[in-house]
Amino acid sequence: MVERREYCCRSPLTFLLGVGFSLLLSLAFLAPSQAIHWADIPNPRQDNNWVMDKGDILSLESETKLNQMISALEAKNGIEMVVVTVPEVHPLGATEELAQALFTTWKLGKRGQNNGVMLLASKKEGRVAIEKGSGLRSDLTYEQVDNIIQTQITPQLEQDNFDAGVVNGAQAMIQILENKSEDSISFFQIVLLMLGAVIWAYIAKILWKVFR
Repeated sequence: MVERREYCCRSPLTFLLGVGFSLLLSLAFLAPSQAIHWADIPNPRQDNNWVMDKGDILSLESETKLNQMISALEAKNGIEMVVVTVPEVHPLGATEELAQALFTTWKLGKRGQNNGVMLLASKKEGRVAIEKGSGLRSDLTYEQVDNIIQTQITPQLEQDNFDAGVVNGAQAMIQILENKSEDSISFFQIVLLMLGAVIWAYIAKILWKVFR
């Protein structure tokens, strides 16, 4: 009888705790997600800007600074850099996947040069991704990208200083890309030069046979 009475006394409390926990879970699932689908992120170039701060990470001063630095970079050697921030990526995919989708959709970089680069930061996940075109393969190597993320961005993100992390990372890439030779030739241009050389060699061979 004692055990049964104690069990009866605990049952209402257990029931109430269970109901309360279930309600909390339900509210958690019903809470709106801040995740943004890549198709809903506007291309900053539509407004003649280089920064799209959907994650509300950057101060107005930082955003202005980034736009000025990137504009100067583009004017110098044609490289197009975009900085994008989002509140979160999950559950839509990884940060890298979002960066790749935006990079491809927006077609960053000059036609035939593939000289675009993107820095994307996700606030909730505390992650960044850098996507670049094939035309910058030798000017901004994967080793340099990894080093920028590890030394310039991640330490700031770990201290919840997203503004400084994004600015530092973008500035580090710009410093590297500013040293890109204005006379450097893209992979596409190299292919065209090689094809032209082959064509001219073939023509010269025909002319030699005709006029010798």
